[in-house]
Amino acid sequence: MTSSVRRAANNDRNSHVNLSEHAFVLWGSTGAAFYLYNICKSIDIDVVVCDRAPECRFSYWKDVTILDSNTLGHLDPVTTSIVICADERAHGHSISADATKLGFTSILGIEEFKEILRLGLWQESTIASFNFLAALDSTAKDKHNAILLVPRFATGGSEIQSIAIARVLSRNGYSITMVSLTCHSNNDAQFMEKLALEGLDYHCLPPLSSPRRIDTSRPLENSDCFLGLHLSVSGFHYYNALVEYLLSHSVSKVFSLLDDANMIAGLAAARIPSVCAILSLRSSAPQGLLSYNPSARFVFPLSTVSAAYQYFSSLDNVKLVANSQSGRESYLRWLNLSEEKVGLLNNIINNEDARSNIELRAKFSCQDNTQIIIGVMRLEREKAPEDFVSVIARLRKRRKDFIAFLIGDGSMRQEISSLISELNLTDFVILLGAQLHVQCLMRQADILLHTAKVEGVPNVLLEAQINRCQIVCTNAGSSVDALADCYHDFMFHAGQLEKMAGALDALMASPDTQKKIRQTEGQNFVSNHYGAEQLMSFINW
Repeated sequence: MTSSVRRAANNDRNSHVNLSEHAFVLWGSTGAAFYLYNICKSIDIDVVVCDRAPECRFSYWKDVTILDSNTLGHLDPVTTSIVICADERAHGHSISADATKLGFTSILGIEEFKEILRLGLWQESTIASFNFLAALDSTAKDKHNAILLVPRFATGGSEIQSIAIARVLSRNGYSITMVSLTCHSNNDAQFMEKLALEGLDYHCLPPLSSPRRIDTSRPLENSDCFLGLHLSVSGFHYYNALVEYLLSHSVSKVFSLLDDANMIAGLAAARIPSVCAILSLRSSAPQGLLSYNPSARFVFPLSTVSAAYQYFSSLDNVKLVANSQSGRESYLRWLNLSEEKVGLLNNIINNEDARSNIELRAKFSCQDNTQIIIGVMRLEREKAPEDFVSVIARLRKRRKDFIAFLIGDGSMRQEISSLISELNLTDFVILLGAQLHVQCLMRQADILLHTAKVEGVPNVLLEAQINRCQIVCTNAGSSVDALADCYHDFMFHAGQLEKMAGALDALMASPDTQKKIRQTEGQNFVSNHYGAEQLMSFINW
């Protein structure tokens, strides 16, 4: 990778580049370089493309001359900057070394290059408003042709919710396609199997290695090129790919989930007014999520995300919705919007009919009087799986007639496995990994233990109740809105591990008649409050 020292030395000079007197070399004939080349040509920036193997060009470069990177001696190193468009982790260091040998001293990454262009054109490094997109002429031919857009096909709560939404829309006359921003190789095999079981069509937008043609004919401030200078290259690519898909398939409705997908869907709807988009927000605004999970990554800079959401809230064909009151308030504060700008749309929970291929009692030789505790979560910081294990350790000091199963996967799996061994819980806590038919496993359990620190309205609490599973949980986010009244006494602040262990003990010791009352009340609560009627009112606006 090019060194931070070299870049730091360039920063002052780069911020004052006279674009009319400067040239740029895009080193690496990649999809990212293709977008940058077209944008530069549309605004009369002096730019050429080079590659170590120019003869191995992709077809989208057919009308462009690609120089051999060894033949740049005719360029003036003083008035020319090298822009690394190849994979910077893999090739940045060697490209920087080669460029230095040729006498070049200004060596940039893609985002540095785009900032130079923004500063040179507008004296601004970030976008202040999106009120510039010109509408394309289009009319959706099929009012019931819809897509659900997700960042990738994975077994997370939002993605599983997308399947529930798709099922409801299909039953109400919509033709549904699930669309992912990532290619097939990045998708979860279990989720793909779930799509197949539901009989849902799906489509993965093409990767950045297959860039789309962009319209360079419009004035810059009213064009996709303007957008391309303010979005990440991958975000700009997926925006173009989605616009192309929506137009070619005459889509009328887009339901997207999570911020990255929402940016793409909202911008596409702004470009195509005949498309109505519902953008489903996270359980917490991005800044809140980062406070619990600093490793979280977003395709777009958060300043761009906030400016875009503010713009989307002004459009007649876009609606912002949250699935919890706490999530709604989090976004309203972050975006400084009035209350009517973000709607509240409860999750939809369907009782899953499929049968799991795991019979927990038989597989793990559980005795009839052994009670089963289950946890369902991503193994990530905001879900606090380490607290799940610690609560079980405390319960073990009170009783031993139970076994706990933790379903889910994530970056903390090895850490959690080590903690289980360290606390001598290998006979009491079993990691099952991600599972396809979670609700079927819930039906085999007596109690769900949920220890999350950050939540919206947790699907897992709703699914547990509809499958007659008792609950002990934290009061994170709007968890209280997801529970029947009978479970409110079994809800605690995150980190109150001893109290949660005591609640588990109390539930396990309670008479069967009380258990049945709680089970019935929970099941009725979900059926009455988390049905499909509200979704259809949003979709059919």
